[in-house]
Amino acid sequence: MRDLPPAPAALVKPRSRSLLAKVSPWWLLAFLLLAGATAYGVRQALLVREIVVTTDNMLERMERRLAEIPTLTDAEVDSLRRSLNSAHVAEAEARGITPVLRRNRLVRLAREAGLVRLESTPRYRILDATHSVPIATHGVRRALDSLSVRFWDRLSARDLPGFRYAISSMLRSAEDQAALTAVNINAARGLSSHQYGTTFDITYRRFGYLGGPEPETVRLPDGLAPIVRGQVRRYVLRRRTGAYRDMAQRHTAELAAELGRSLIELEDEGVVLALRERQQPVFHVTSLLDDATPSP
Repeated sequence: MRDLPPAPAALVKPRSRSLLAKVSPWWLLAFLLLAGATAYGVRQALLVREIVVTTDNMLERMERRLAEIPTLTDAEVDSLRRSLNSAHVAEAEARGITPVLRRNRLVRLAREAGLVRLESTPRYRILDATHSVPIATHGVRRALDSLSVRFWDRLSARDLPGFRYAISSMLRSAEDQAALTAVNINAARGLSSHQYGTTFDITYRRFGYLGGPEPETVRLPDGLAPIVRGQVRRYVLRRRTGAYRDMAQRHTAELAAELGRSLIELEDEGVVLALRERQQPVFHVTSLLDDATPSP
């Protein structure tokens, strides 16, 4: 049988190519890059969500711990009323400056007497005051340091962050005291221990947070991209700080109880006299530390 001649080229049916063979390599590369970027983005989003959930869970634990603090008992309140105003004045007179009559001479004379200006710290905030100036003896500064350490220790024992308390009044002139007596029923008439630079008032209805120690921190996973890591770290810091400040406002009674217990301990140790006033929401505190007395 004779072989047939080959068919013309136009009649030969071309072989089908695979889909990959038909796609331009540049389009294929773009597709693979997009798919990889999408998968990477999904992984980053999942990691971020994990951090958000972890942060919220941690803050919920802190809130529960705060709510579990018992408020002051009647016996503890009585312990914060052992020292009457006369005792504060007597101790202040023994350790402080000579009272100053005029407000316009108060700062200069106080500094000449060796008193120091106090500034707000992460441990306590000094509120703006119309009838006093934030100047006190070195003994007051050491007493505040002792109180702050004791307060933070009590919070740390409950696995809570270091909240800060607020000081509402310090050194007054006789003019300040007279003016305050006219508007504040609780202000002492006549001499006040505030006129000696040894006494300060702490409001027990204002607490805050400014970078105090924390019992727990949120660990960022290793898989986070550097640019994402920085943004997430800032988010966690803002979320945590804002939440702690809100907690401090919601749980003033619980925080005041721990601060009050700290004052009771320090009064028992001879560091301060502490009086929980009846008409005003403040602890009236007089330092018993002389300038040369080391802090406990």
